[in-house]
Amino acid sequence: MAKTRLEKLFTQAFEKYQDEIFRYCYYRVYDRELGLELTQEVFIKTWKVLAEDGEDIQNIRSYLYRVAKHCVIDHVRRHTTMSLEELQDQGFEPSVHTDVTMNNMVDVHTALAQIKRLEPMYREVLLLRFVHDLSPKEIANHIHETPNVVSVRINRGMKMLREQCGIL
Repeated sequence: MAKTRLEKLFTQAFEKYQDEIFRYCYYRVYDRELGLELTQEVFIKTWKVLAEDGEDIQNIRSYLYRVAKHCVIDHVRRHTTMSLEELQDQGFEPSVHTDVTMNNMVDVHTALAQIKRLEPMYREVLLLRFVHDLSPKEIANHIHETPNVVSVRINRGMKMLREQCGIL
């Protein structure tokens, strides 16, 4: 692939998917700065594969999500927990929220808490489908399953969520 074509492909992918990949990373680590760092790492690794290794990537969006997944996993493996004192030493201060913002945060927190209670295979497909807006086919490429398996997991995961919330 010609260098200018590679640069164009990469630039288009970056402009189109940067926000999605950031959200994916952020919802895995719940840290904005770390999410940005992981997003940057995803695109650097992708550029190296395209430019240095010369690989032809068929579905760039699925590939980016796969790289993001591995970057997050690598980070979690290296991650050490911090105490509140350590966080405050680094400048973290709990903030005060308005009632509306707090209610929205409670709703999001409640929804994520319910999703977190699901088995990992259902949790992952629901987050990819409804938070990251990936199609079942794209999710299938990301997790190395068939689109049919993904659709079944989405349906079963939604059924489990409804049961958890008492909505039938």
